[in-house]
Amino acid sequence: MRQPKSSLKLYRGFTLLELMVVVAIIGHLASIVEPSFTNKLKTKRLRLLIETIESDLRDAQLVTQSGGASAATTLTFSADSGGANWSYTVQGEKALTRTYSDFDSDLTVEATSGNPLSLTHGTQAFIEAAGALSLTISNGESTAVLSHSTTGLITTCSNSSIGYSAC
Repeated sequence: MRQPKSSLKLYRGFTLLELMVVVAIIGHLASIVEPSFTNKLKTKRLRLLIETIESDLRDAQLVTQSGGASAATTLTFSADSGGANWSYTVQGEKALTRTYSDFDSDLTVEATSGNPLSLTHGTQAFIEAAGALSLTISNGESTAVLSHSTTGLITTCSNSSIGYSAC
């Protein structure tokens, strides 16, 4: 029969010093990664807003085009000076309203031309736009310009490296 070793006890786990070293390493890595993560998050929020407005414009075009000769859609944009409190409304067969409170509070949008934008169903199923719409969208660090031409072309450009062609 074996006798228990009473003088030798096995303890499993980590010492306080080992835990402190691990926490210090994690804290150091987090301080390195955080600024990069914050910038990437701001860029993603800016792109989300741009893509939402682009999508709403394309949807307005499609609704107008599928509506036939009597179809018309109007997009009206409004903002305070500085573009912090903005909204736009699409009126027509498929109506919607979007405001700054639907998105990140750091995003600003200003109309630089063509407000309101009216889309009507023209001859041979082409969309005719009354005026052109141009919006400047910014998150404080990056700025993009979204444009809707009188021919219905929707383009986005930016002077920042957020994935759009240069303005």
